[in-house]
Amino acid sequence: HFRLVEPSTSGGYLGRQHVARALWTVDADRDGRVDVMVTHQGEPLALLANETESENAWLRVRLVGRSVARDPVGATVSIRWDRATRMAPLVSGDGFYCRNESVLHFGLGPVSEEQEIAVSVDWPNGQTQTVRAKPNEELLVVQNELEPFVLNRSE
Repeated sequence: HFRLVEPSTSGGYLGRQHVARALWTVDADRDGRVDVMVTHQGEPLALLANETESENAWLRVRLVGRSVARDPVGATVSIRWDRATRMAPLVSGDGFYCRNESVLHFGLGPVSEEQEIAVSVDWPNGQTQTVRAKPNEELLVVQNELEPFVLNRSE
């Protein structure tokens, strides 16, 4: 769901011209909303903070490999909840002179805070690992650890 934002309401950034060099996504304030950072030629870095109000939930998954590369590019994360399924691969090389945050972000839509989410990781070596999560959590899944580490939880 998108809406048009007038340049006059964007703190002035969108109302000016820039010579940008790189753009990447990051959740800078750890609120579950994806923000954008832009580097420029001849001016400082710009952080465009996503302050969209939403009742929808999210899940963020960070991966750390042990018997595969520590940054396991090529791993695939699938999540399943309430008869819905989403999948995303961990990739690299997704920008020019930059790299998006090494985290997989999933929008869940309107779900209960009590909803259990099955998180399945297919590691690059063929191993599969499944852990459990709740909405609005940022997890760190370490290969071969039985439980994920909850890095952040928003209510």
